[in-house]
Amino acid sequence: MTPDEQKIKCWLRILAFLLVGCAGFVLIIWMTSKRGVGVEGDGVFYIYMARCLSGLDLFGWPSQGVSLWQHYPPLFPIIMALIHWLGGPDPLYTARWLNAFFFGMNICLVGILLYRYTKNFWLSMIGVSWMLVRIDNLYSYSMAMTEPLFIFLTLLWLFFITDFMETKSRISFGFCSMAAGLACLTRFAGIPLVLTGALLLFFQKDWLKSRIWAVAFGCLSLLPLTLWGVVNFLHSGHWTDRMISFHPLSILGMKGYPGLINHLSTGETDLVLVLMLGMVLLGWMIFRNRDSWALKGVPNSTMRFITIIVFFIFFYFVSWGIVVGFLDSLAKRGRYFLPVEVFELFFCLLCVHLLFSVTRSSRLLKSTFAILLMTYVIGLNLPGALAWGVVRYNEGVAFDRREWDKSAIISEVKKISADTLIYSNNFMALYFLTGRRALPLAYQKDPLSLRPNLAYNDQIKQMKEALSRQRAVLVYGLMKFKMPGMVSEEELKKEIPLKMLVKVADGQIYVYSPSIKESKSTI
Repeated sequence: MTPDEQKIKCWLRILAFLLVGCAGFVLIIWMTSKRGVGVEGDGVFYIYMARCLSGLDLFGWPSQGVSLWQHYPPLFPIIMALIHWLGGPDPLYTARWLNAFFFGMNICLVGILLYRYTKNFWLSMIGVSWMLVRIDNLYSYSMAMTEPLFIFLTLLWLFFITDFMETKSRISFGFCSMAAGLACLTRFAGIPLVLTGALLLFFQKDWLKSRIWAVAFGCLSLLPLTLWGVVNFLHSGHWTDRMISFHPLSILGMKGYPGLINHLSTGETDLVLVLMLGMVLLGWMIFRNRDSWALKGVPNSTMRFITIIVFFIFFYFVSWGIVVGFLDSLAKRGRYFLPVEVFELFFCLLCVHLLFSVTRSSRLLKSTFAILLMTYVIGLNLPGALAWGVVRYNEGVAFDRREWDKSAIISEVKKISADTLIYSNNFMALYFLTGRRALPLAYQKDPLSLRPNLAYNDQIKQMKEALSRQRAVLVYGLMKFKMPGMVSEEELKKEIPLKMLVKVADGQIYVYSPSIKESKSTI
């Protein structure tokens, strides 16, 4: 095959990956076309921050204020606000199109990276298919969350750091550093990218140059996050409002890890056997070739790619343990590990490729096995993905679920006058569904650090004063939402004399007054 024919073949492969990526883009747009992009939790704050930046919501959140900008790395809201400033739609609709775009691009990048290091089209299509039909991916990319952007930047980092380590191109180094830096400004989970890249660059063959490249990469990658921290410090005296507190990582916390442990515990078997076989195979090859990375029939670039993947998975897992143990007890949720699942996929398929290479399997055997494995992955995931997609289209998820349309408590809140101050156990749902910014209830423990809230009594006192002196109400219920550490309805009644003003199927509205009459004149 001539070089021109090889180039044409390569571009046809990339076109195939791009077409599957377009299918992913259309799939996300279709799933969110009826009920909209899913919004809950942090997504509410991302949308709110973007609206503030773009001038759509300038009044400020009474319960949060500027601390939102110190709590969440701001790249995703900045992008949404910039698009609106350039004439785009409201950030709520921008998030939908952005995440659909990132879904398509991430599918394409997974295919390109796998084909680059396996030269096997059908093996690459396994990864592309897995990205397209996995329910966890469809859920995450249909939500107004930062994971799609973060995974996109992570894959760009992986593409450019491997290219730099092979070619020493300064352009690749610049893009690699920029991708890692922007990933850190999207999620704190981007720091493992910096650690992995700096460590791998540090141990290159050329002693002096490798140290220079490693230091330069670390400095450039951490620059955006550092500048954001400096702005926070100049404004409030704190780099971020995250509180450091030790709370040991329990065995139960391991259930939040959606990799091999979760696959085995939930009975999911896709790629697990391949992963286990690959780990044994890789360990055997490393032991047999411990004096050299070179393997017969396996390019050094492929082994270097696997090394990067293994190091990233290790640092990401360690960083998760540190985050859960010291910063954010809620990080054990599955979405935290969505990026590392992509790297696990790379590892599994590359181990299959190594097995083919070491055993010198024929091209026919490689393609047949890859097609069968791809069929298995699609057959295992596609029926559930289609069923979930239809439900997602018709019923929605999170705060855009159909059941919220019939919420009686939301209807009652909409009747409350605009100048009435609202406290609520689900203040995020109130903002998204009614546009009203409500204050959260007091917390007995910080939901992230699990430390006892020393300001709890002061917060109860402030709530009591606000309810007694202002036009204020307490809205409780809203699908029985309760953040960890938040005071319960029963405990709150013991602290503050409350009178039920409205009671409906999914919530209650209270006012402060031990002797209030049964009247709705307060609202």
